[in-house]
Amino acid sequence: MAPSISQRKFFRGIMIVDGWFGGFIRRRIQGFEQRVLGQIKLHRVGIYEPEEDEGILFYIWNSLFIWFMFPMMDEMRDYFYFDERIPLHRKNAIMRFYKKCVQRHLYAHGGKKIFLSKNPSFTPKVDSLLRCFPDARIIFMARNPLGMFPSQMSWFSFCWDYMNDLDNKFLFTEEIIEISKYWYLYPVKRLKREAANRHMIIKYREMVSKPERVVKDLYERLEYSMHGQFEEILKHEVTQARQFKKSRVSSLSQIGLTRKQIIDEFAPIYKYFGFDINSE
Repeated sequence: MAPSISQRKFFRGIMIVDGWFGGFIRRRIQGFEQRVLGQIKLHRVGIYEPEEDEGILFYIWNSLFIWFMFPMMDEMRDYFYFDERIPLHRKNAIMRFYKKCVQRHLYAHGGKKIFLSKNPSFTPKVDSLLRCFPDARIIFMARNPLGMFPSQMSWFSFCWDYMNDLDNKFLFTEEIIEISKYWYLYPVKRLKREAANRHMIIKYREMVSKPERVVKDLYERLEYSMHGQFEEILKHEVTQARQFKKSRVSSLSQIGLTRKQIIDEFAPIYKYFGFDINSE
């Protein structure tokens, strides 16, 4: 998400002209993606691929992603508890900047649209988001800790290794366990104050096994209408998603943990969400 409308128009213009002359620039970009970004296997990364909005906060140097370049827990800890630990004046400044970026994004794409933003890193910002966007609806995806934690640590360790030269591949394991427990329970606590049609909690396993049913339930819960071609589009997207091959993530043993440790550490989460301790 570029923060400037004129910036977007400029680059769109460049790419239109490039198309007239055989797409030289686009081929160069694709080559760059293959050489540099192609090393990132945990999810699709590219100039034309969607990415978390958290990255836009780099422009004001208030992004949780700074942690990947500078893995210093003491300096970054408050960002993991954004709503409850970041001072109000800083929260307001950060959210004002983000809101303006969203407004410009919508304007650049025609205005009257619903902005859908997938942001796991926005989990500790639920209250700030609802204050900044009073008509927002929040979808909270909850995954079994036995699947979530290795996946999360794989992503963190890849980013740290990609941007730094570290001896220890898995940093801050204990701290990330505590943060993860908070990220499970804080949104639930905050969303209880909202009307039923303002939020929905979805289990990851249900989304994977019954995506069409979950999406239809979601539309009904949040009071969104489905147009005539919706069923066709949904079936196509489900088929595409099932063809996507996940990259291998680190095992708990590689991280230095056991299944029992995860189950014991996340006992309140297992109890609240009813996750199966025998699966992921």
